Amino acid sequence: MSLVSAIKLYDDFYYNNRYYAKIGGVPLEEFNILEKEYLCNYLNFGLYVDVDTYKSYYDDLIKIAESKIAEKESF
Repeated sequence: MSLVSAIKLYDDFYYNNRYYAKIGGVPLEEFNILEKEYLCNYLNFGLYVDVDTYKSYYDDLIKIAESKIAEKESF
């Protein structure tokens, strides 16, 4: 749900829920229920992420990726 919500928020073009449900292997009706529950109950439609939080998560992901690359290079 996080990825689909982000796509819908930031992209001008996105697929309908039928497409996302199909690639996710979930019936459309269930997907719609999950999306509604996710947005209403977990996010309260708060999709905005401030720059500091984004940067922090980004930096953490870069560190993880770099450590994985270093692990592979050491073998």
